[in-house]
Amino acid sequence: MKRVSIVLLAALVAASVVGTVASPLPDSGVVSLQPSKTSSNCANPTPFVIPSLQEWRGSKGDWKLSKNTRIVIDPAFAKGIPADSKHTFMANPANLQQYAASFQADIKQVTGLDLQVVVSSKCGKDDIFLTLGADAKDPHLDNEGYLLDIGKQGIAIQAVTSRGAFWGTRTLLQMLILADENDYTLPQGNARDFPNYGERKFMQDIARKPIPISDLKEYAALTSFY
Repeated sequence: MKRVSIVLLAALVAASVVGTVASPLPDSGVVSLQPSKTSSNCANPTPFVIPSLQEWRGSKGDWKLSKNTRIVIDPAFAKGIPADSKHTFMANPANLQQYAASFQADIKQVTGLDLQVVVSSKCGKDDIFLTLGADAKDPHLDNEGYLLDIGKQGIAIQAVTSRGAFWGTRTLLQMLILADENDYTLPQGNARDFPNYGERKFMQDIARKPIPISDLKEYAALTSFY
């Protein structure tokens, strides 16, 4: 994951040259699971990730990842929903609980912290809560968009499908990669994010030069950010 982080940082620098920006969020009530009331004069700027967040409404203050942080899965959606099978390229679509396990492993690689994964409707201010139930009629969210809230009461990711929630974990992972490795502090705020394209593809030509499996795994990890 360290090598992936270096490649990602290089991509972030390249993106900054062309001016990657996010638009302000028009209605925070739609996005925030736990709205943060703050003054816009002291709002946190848009976190720098790739692709850039579509919409962000910064608040003030920070949230810190710690050894006490848990990944909490909403029991109502832990095993996924019927819509998950309709929006996947895989024969056996992953559910929210499986994505949480993947997220746990990724966080351990990046931070060294082995977070606990639990299925519960109760979460604390140190926790990351994964749930579904976002507005399926929102044309932007569709099956891959998600809502992200980073606040004093913890972090919450809500999506229409499990796949959408997975993209939310990719954004958090990028933010952790770019955070100070001594404290892993993230800015508080609300986001609504979604892909611009229904299909994002990457082709690796293995006919002319053998590619080690380890490299392919790194490419898979990197492309998961898209």
